[in-house]
Amino acid sequence: MNKIDPIIIGYMAIGAQKVLDQHPEIAAPYGGEKELVAEVLKYAQAADDLASDKMFELQGDFAYEVAEPLGKYIAERMLVRERDMDGAVARKTALLVAECCGQDLEEEQER
Repeated sequence: MNKIDPIIIGYMAIGAQKVLDQHPEIAAPYGGEKELVAEVLKYAQAADDLASDKMFELQGDFAYEVAEPLGKYIAERMLVRERDMDGAVARKTALLVAECCGQDLEEEQER
């Protein structure tokens, strides 16, 4: 396991905070805001690994175009109590990374 880029952690937390600002009630089942953000950040290692794998293909800024929207997406899925969080996050991450690399998802899946 590699050390996670703190920028990815920060921007995923920013994305989660945007959902918390609109729906503060989602934090209660997790014990509070910090605990909810910690749940979101469980996916930061996978996002960081993808950033490292795609470093030379990225056309956009990973923090803005992948990490922040991914943190927001995860918090939104927590709001609706997603049953397959790992699968949902994997699909969304693949989509965001493909877009950041200037590819569509079908092209990315063909590789």
